[in-house]
Amino acid sequence: MNILKEDISLDHVEIIKSNLKYMPALFAEASVNTVRKIASLQDRIRRLIPADYSISVLDWRMESAYNLVVNDIIDMNFLHNPMREGKHTPCSPILQESYGIENLKGTLKTFVIAKLTQNIYYHKELGEYSQPGESIEDFKKRIKEKLDEIKRNKISEISSSYNSKIKELNISMNSLKEEFESINKLIKEIEKEIEELNKEKYRLEKEGRSTLKISDQIRTREIRKLRLEKRISELNNELIKIKKEKEILEQKIKEDIKNIENEINSLYDSPLQTIIFQPKSEEINIDAMHVLWIPIFEAIYRVYFNGITKDLRFEWNGLNGKGNFGICSNCGILIDSLNKPLLCYICGEIYCQEHLFTCKTCQRGICNEHIWNCQDCGNLYCIEEKSYLCSICGKKLCNDCILKCIKCKENVYCKDHIIKCEICNNTFCTIHYNEHLKECKKCGKKLCTLEQIECSICGEIFCKDDSIKCSECRKYVCRLHSWQCSACG
Repeated sequence: MNILKEDISLDHVEIIKSNLKYMPALFAEASVNTVRKIASLQDRIRRLIPADYSISVLDWRMESAYNLVVNDIIDMNFLHNPMREGKHTPCSPILQESYGIENLKGTLKTFVIAKLTQNIYYHKELGEYSQPGESIEDFKKRIKEKLDEIKRNKISEISSSYNSKIKELNISMNSLKEEFESINKLIKEIEKEIEELNKEKYRLEKEGRSTLKISDQIRTREIRKLRLEKRISELNNELIKIKKEKEILEQKIKEDIKNIENEINSLYDSPLQTIIFQPKSEEINIDAMHVLWIPIFEAIYRVYFNGITKDLRFEWNGLNGKGNFGICSNCGILIDSLNKPLLCYICGEIYCQEHLFTCKTCQRGICNEHIWNCQDCGNLYCIEEKSYLCSICGKKLCNDCILKCIKCKENVYCKDHIIKCEICNNTFCTIHYNEHLKECKKCGKKLCTLEQIECSICGEIFCKDDSIKCSECRKYVCRLHSWQCSACG
């Protein structure tokens, strides 16, 4: 009632008729605790089922009654006696039987067993079971994560087992390379010395002097060079040997890793065994089975709006306020809560929240057929609010978005077809903006009316830079019709 009174779409609301009745609903709760070798399951099943005299078979698959779900009532404190007088609807014949509740406990256990009976998947090689409720896709994903971890650990072990040997080979290679570079450098120095000695020998021969001593020096260096070159050759052979040994080790690592990957992939592709997991009757405990009396209100409201009178019949429960408030005239959905405007102010039809809009100006609820949107700001307005059309493109505009030209004030324009002059701050349509601007006769610059200077001689328009103010008459003239004193400037 308060929601209807607060709805500004309605001028007046009054209650024509109201009624309160109490409808029976059966609340049941069962807990399951199974501990097995293959899997364990702890679960709780709650049900809320309509249980009035029209119900001949209680359907444990149902989880709601009278627009209430189980979670709505879990934390509620129910009274032993009703707060208001109302008619109590008779219970289902099943509940009126002497052994009705005991029989229902048995059928509830049977339902719980059937509901929780499921496939458990088993990976034999890993000894892994899926968890109750875990899908085969999630189980495979978990198996893959475990196998990936096993693969990472095994690859790490393989790498560690070869690392020390590869490290030794790398140290040996670096040592040989250092020696190789050092000997190479020494050979180059010897070659340079031999070259200098040969030059000196040639000079001595030319002067007719003895070359015996210098020849011995050259021979000594050549012998040393040969020994060093031999060592270079030995170093090359050793390097080739170590490189080959390292390549063999690296190839062995790749092969071992490949074998591990193949082994892991074969484990992942291993077929899963399927085991039927079913709770036993003794593992199920019936924790609660109560009849709850749900207050159901029925009322006829008479609403007045826009010269229209309409009677509305509503039905709702007194716990969460949900019920039957009509059918949406657009999509046919049942409206189960009354927390926002319900009626179109223009036609009076009922609409759901998705298909009832709010006018930006009057704030009333309006349906899609009686609303329009401004094509500039996007706001929604009812058809009673005046709209405007852009004189250029025909775009529909609201009062806040229309723009006017200072010249043709009778026309309206959208933001795309109005121009604001940055100099005078006036707005113009495109036609009058072009008339508003004039070009400087000299430089061609477009000038606002405030910037235009008319030559008092020729009457043409010029900018400030291309005009001069006469020192005598104080009038503006263009440069063509001005002259400068050669004495005073």
